[in-house]
Amino acid sequence: MTRRNVPTAYLSMEEPERTKPREGFLRLGAEGLRRLFVHRELRADVLNAVTISAVTFFAFWFDQPIARRAGLDVAWLGVLAAGFNLFSSILLANSARLEGLVGLRRLLLATAIVPALLFGALGFLDHAAFIVPALFVLVGCRMIRILMLNDLINRHIESENRATVISAVSLLERFVTFALYLLVGWLADISLDRALYVLAILCAAFAVATRLGDRHLHVQGVQGSRGRDGLSAHLPVNDETVIAAEVSMLDYSFVGRHKLCG
Repeated sequence: MTRRNVPTAYLSMEEPERTKPREGFLRLGAEGLRRLFVHRELRADVLNAVTISAVTFFAFWFDQPIARRAGLDVAWLGVLAAGFNLFSSILLANSARLEGLVGLRRLLLATAIVPALLFGALGFLDHAAFIVPALFVLVGCRMIRILMLNDLINRHIESENRATVISAVSLLERFVTFALYLLVGWLADISLDRALYVLAILCAAFAVATRLGDRHLHVQGVQGSRGRDGLSAHLPVNDETVIAAEVSMLDYSFVGRHKLCG
């Protein structure tokens, strides 16, 4: 099955029978975090993913205030949102070409640095001719990172531990987002520009502090032996990984719109 058949895969997938976990949710959460942090390569990938993702999430919060400040009518806000989602879909469809063109390490670094620059620029430029493409690129960077890093993270986890570790990753990202909500919300109440400048600084700082090297990205394409704590860096990429990444993209996009408009 190829990526072209992914829509068909959505319809043909069957959910396995669920069994009630023996451990409580707190114990499962703690176990997932433990497995996450003892695996060095997985930990590096996750920290890079959750910090940049939590910061760029606020593009969905501030796209409407930024657009209104630039003079766009309410009728154009839906067009703007549809546009950056379409642009992101085009990027995802060409993700393999982008990776082949610049390399995975450079691509992940660029999609972390460029949003930092754009957040900063959006703080002092309010022309529609700039903010529309800037938001397209900012959201596109976020979505392409979700695909690439979800793939990397899933390759580091054995199947029997995947649900526990992925839940821990989601929990960790929500902790970071929760902390940023308080800070960014307070700053936005004072000044939208100030909130955007702080997001730019945080994004740049996280991009540098969690920068991924070749050793974090080098994953074999064949199944290998189980590593420490049941984690392995030798899992193959498959269509389930692609589907999970695309579902994640839709989830983030719609959650972002709901947070602002709901």
